[in-house]
Order: sequence, then C-alpha cells, then structure tokens
Amino acid sequence: MPKKPAEKSQSESIPEEEALKSTMQSVQESILESVTETVTNSVKRIINDSVSEMSRQLHEQLQQQLQLILEAQEQSRKVQERPRNDHEQSRSVQEHMGEVFRRSDTRDASEEKSPGASRIFNSGRNPITVDAPMERNYYNPHHRNDQRLRKLKMPTFEGENPDGWIMQAERFFACCHYSKEEKVEAAFISFSGDALLWYQFENKKRAILSWEEMKRLVLRHFRDTRAGSLYDQFVAVRQEGTVIEFKRQFIRLLAPLENVSPEIQLSTFINGLRPTVRAKLRVQRPRNIDEAMEIAQDIEEELNATTHYRPKVSELIIGRELSIKRSLLERTTLSKGCVLGRD
Repeated sequence: MPKKPAEKSQSESIPEEEALKSTMQSVQESILESVTETVTNSVKRIINDSVSEMSRQLHEQLQQQLQLILEAQEQSRKVQERPRNDHEQSRSVQEHMGEVFRRSDTRDASEEKSPGASRIFNSGRNPITVDAPMERNYYNPHHRNDQRLRKLKMPTFEGENPDGWIMQAERFFACCHYSKEEKVEAAFISFSGDALLWYQFENKKRAILSWEEMKRLVLRHFRDTRAGSLYDQFVAVRQEGTVIEFKRQFIRLLAPLENVSPEIQLSTFINGLRPTVRAKLRVQRPRNIDEAMEIAQDIEEELNATTHYRPKVSELIIGRELSIKRSLLERTTLSKGCVLGRD
C-alpha cells in the first residue's frame, strides 16, 4: 500500500518536465527571434548607412566633375573671346589716337583762320600773315607735314619676324618724330595676338619705360635662338633654290644688320652660291654686291639654257648620219646632172 503515492508523484513530475521543456523551448525561440531581428535590423542599418555614404560620395564626385566641366567650358570661352577682345582693344586705342590727331588738326586749322590775324597785300605779292597785337602765333611750315605723318599707321606686330618689325618701327618713329614715351605707347598699340598677350604678361611684372628695353625684350622672347644670331645666319646663308630666291634670303638677313662692310657682303654672297655659279662668278670679278647679284643671275640663266637645250649623244649621232646622207645625196644628184648635161 505505501508504494502507490510514489507512483503518483512520478506520474505528476512528467508533465512538469514537459512543461518546463516547452517553456525553455519557447524562451529559446523568443530569444532566437529577438537576436535574429536585432541582427537583421543591424545589418539593414549598416547596409542603409553604407548605401547612403556611397550615394553621398558619388554625388560629391559628380558635383566636382560637373564643376570641372563648367570651369573648362568657361576657360575655353575666354580663350576664344580673347583674340577678339584684344583686336577690339587695339582697334579702340587706334581710333582714340586717330580722334586725338583729328582734333589736333581741327585746332590747328582754327588757329590759322583766327580773327586775330590779318593779311596785307603788297604789289601783287603773296599775302603775308601778320599777327594781331598781344598774340604771338608763329607759323611753322613743317607742322602740317608732321600732323600728316602722325596719321601713318604703326606696323602691326603679332610675334613673327621681330627684327623686321623693329626696323619698320624705328623708321616710323623717325618719320613721325616720336618722343621716347610715345615710342613705347605706339609699340603697345601695334601689338596683336601673341605679342599683345606677351606684353600684358611682361607689363604685370614690371613697367617697360624705354624703347631700348622694349626692343631687347621683344628680341629675347620672339627671336628664334636655335638658328643663332642674325649675323651667324647671314654668314652661313647658302643657295638652296634659284639665284633670285637666294638674293631674297640674303637681303632679308642683311637688312637688320648694321656695320657690315661691303667686302663682307660681297664675299658672303659669293661663298653662298652654288659651286657652278660661284666658279663662273669669280672669273668675272664683280666690284660690288649689286654687280655680283646681276652677274650671278645671268650666269644661272645661261647655265639653265645650256642644260635645257643641250642635245643628247644619240641625237648628235643621228644628226651626223643624216647630214652625211644628205651630202651624199646632193653629190649623187649633182654628178647625175653633170652626166646628163654631157650627153
């Protein structure tokens, strides 16, 4: 009888264990579900943050590239508009200078026609202008010529042949009687293209105050140093085409040089000719450079004519044979005529 309660307690403990297992299983499932949800949310948040960061970086890169493209387009537009602006600026300065000269001419004309001057005619002679009292307007016969010369246009310089431009500019300054300050201003007005850009660059570093400094800077920047100095190019000049082309090249290199003696000019010209022309020219013994150029051209024309019309050897043989046959035919005809005459 005492064993029956024990069996009953064992039978009651089985459902409790099952309930405990079920509770533990549910707790584990809930914990697993919670952990899974937490991990999922964390992964989603990390992914969202990464995507947002990547999107932000991509947006910034696109903005930077767009800014670079806009800057490049703006720079290209400025480069395209710069020559036009430089040309318009140079033209406006030239128009301004022309307006100043026109006003000066108008003022001079009004002074010549001023009421303060009277004319006296004496015995049919030309009228003599006499200034009124308290006025001392002296007539300058060269004034009008100076004003006309100042209307001449300064030769334009774009960066090519700086020596030739300097020679033309100095001739222009001498004709117009420009002062030292006016020479620098006139040179600036004549600049265009690369020369104008170079002057703007140099003027930002320092002010160019004299024409001598301007010449030195222009030659240093625009002269081709690889070809050597002008004198070196002149001494080394050689004929590559015709004598006429060689004369042009010779004169182009000689023109900017100063203090080149006539003897050096003559010897340089003769030494630069082709050997065939040079040999014949030395026999002629030219006295100066002009005579040497003229004789050299005549020699070349003579050589070209001789070379062009020189018959070939085969042509000489055929011509010789034809002349022999013709002569034999004439002799035969003549001998037959003599025989017939005798008969």
